[in-house]
Amino acid sequence: MMRIVAVAMTLAASASCGFETRSQDFDCQNNGQCEDWQRCVDGSCIVAGTSCHPDCDECDQGICVMNCTGTDACQAQVICPPSARCRVNCTGSGSCRGGMDCSNANDCLLICQGADSCEGLVDCAQSDCDVRCTGERSCGGGVDCSEACACTTICSSSSGRTCVPECPDGNRCASGPNCTSETAGCNTCE
Repeated sequence: MMRIVAVAMTLAASASCGFETRSQDFDCQNNGQCEDWQRCVDGSCIVAGTSCHPDCDECDQGICVMNCTGTDACQAQVICPPSARCRVNCTGSGSCRGGMDCSNANDCLLICQGADSCEGLVDCAQSDCDVRCTGERSCGGGVDCSEACACTTICSSSSGRTCVPECPDGNRCASGPNCTSETAGCNTCE
């Protein structure tokens, strides 16, 4: 009987708080609609560094950090949250096999350090991307930066011939087997 009373009291208390308290003054769709010291996260302007998307493992000064550090960690495609600054650590062997989708994030840093990590396509879309393929046979599915506003890649010799990035603006933004944002016109991010 006590349990039923406790449940009823909890339901009554939660029903009395069922009104919307969030101000629409902080609604946003991108960082440009927020103050300089704020970020747009899940449709709300928040103080940078105070909160990250729930899919993040940690929040490092406003950067959504996703850690795929164990063997075969993060088998599905890793998706950076919309309007986020994102860092994905694929350091475990076979981690991040489903690739990475950075299409709605502001910028992404992807570290493919584990052997056979990041086997799926890394899609930078229109974000600012920094992709480091240093693990043996990492980034086998390729890195698509063709539409990115800036892209820097590191395809080390240990990643083998499988790491072949598509750079913004074709060969003009290529530096050997990698993409670079240092060449004039290769960084158009706002």
